Formats: sequence, C-alpha cells, structure tokens
Amino acid sequence: MRQWERVDDTLDLWRMDYPLVQNSDDPARVATSCVLRFREQELMLISPPKCDDIDQLYDALGELGVVTAIVPPCGFHRAGISDAQKRYPEAKLYSDERARKRVCAVSPNPEQWRPLSELQDQLPSHIECFVPPHLKRPDLIVWIHTSQGTVWYVNDLITNFPSMPRNPFLRFFLWMLRFKAGLAVNVLGGKVVLVKDQAAFSAWLQEQLAKHPPYLWVPGHGPVVRDPDLLATLPKLVAEGY
Repeated sequence: MRQWERVDDTLDLWRMDYPLVQNSDDPARVATSCVLRFREQELMLISPPKCDDIDQLYDALGELGVVTAIVPPCGFHRAGISDAQKRYPEAKLYSDERARKRVCAVSPNPEQWRPLSELQDQLPSHIECFVPPHLKRPDLIVWIHTSQGTVWYVNDLITNFPSMPRNPFLRFFLWMLRFKAGLAVNVLGGKVVLVKDQAAFSAWLQEQLAKHPPYLWVPGHGPVVRDPDLLATLPKLVAEGY
C-alpha cells in the first residue's frame, strides 16, 4: 500500500506517488500528491490523489491533522478532487481563476471554490503558494523558506521522471516529444501547454533560483531531488530548456 513519505525531518511536508493510469506500476507514469501543515493542525492537500487505496491514505492523514485546503495545481491534475471533497466536505477548494472552470467541473461541492490568493493570505510568512508569471495556463509553485534554503514544489514545469515508460510505443512517442528521464524541462506540458512567453519565463525562473536557492526540489512528477550538485544545474537547465 502507498504511504505518505515525510520529505524532510525538519519539515511538516509529506508526499506520495499515485498512478496516472489506474492499476499501473510503471514508475514513469506517476504524479505526486503533497500534504503541507501550514497552520496549527490544518493541512493543505496539493494535487489530491486518485487511486484504489484512497480511503487508507486519507485515514493516515488523520494522524497529521485536518485537510482544510484542497489545491489542484492546475486544470489538468483534477482526477482526485471528487474523492478529496467527499472526504473533507468542509475544506475549501483553491485554484487560479483560469483553472476554475475545469476544477469545478469535477467538483461535488463547487461552491467551496476560492481563488488561490485567499489561501496565500492565510499562510505564514515562510510559505508562498502561487502561479508564476508569463504563463497562458496556470501551474502551481510552492516555496517553503528554511534556514538551509528554499524547498521548491513545482508541478508540471520541470519534471523528474525516474525512467521512461516501459511500453515501447509510449516510450518512442514521448521521446519524439523530447521527454526524458531525470530532472528536465517539461517540453510539451511546460513549453507548449503552459508557458506563454518562454524568454520572459526563463529569465524570471533563473532570477528566482538565484534569489531562493533550492534546498530540496519536490516535483509534481518523480522523486525529490536532494543532491546539491544536481540542484546547482537547475539554472543552466532552465536557460537551455526554455
């Protein structure tokens, strides 16, 4: 059974991989759900999961706190919204205004929707939850500022797939779209689908990486990046990729 993994002993942040295709164990076809304790016993659920053992996973969250904020990172990661809202009917559903229509289309409680800016107003000063500029479609970034550096959660703009898919046809198709394993710019999802002005976004992201050096990188697809040498390659990766 899947379990919530604490990202770091010093952080109230947990993550868990769930399959993009149900009943698939292919490590290249997963998304990441995160839980962040942001106020007393209140939890933010980012990218709510959709999987067969969802009841057990939500039972486990009861030991960490109460989910009061459900945050789909974009209008595409929405498969788990219904399960999350049924389990936490009092929780608010936060997203960028541009994702509201898609998010609410699968919501059993669309009246619980609130703009993402309202969530930011509730967060302590060391946590920032926002959509970056220069995008045509929203995608979420979360910063947790610590004494060791900044923990970055980035959903679809940069991925860290542990491998390419096992299916040879899908593997070839993704190779043609310039997907690759490891830390990489999401060429299709990032450059084509999300980013409006690539040069401006690249410059912005490089500036933020310099201002808030990553201590840990938590991608929306793939395992956490902890290696400081690998994290140091991010500015170059962004400059060349976008």
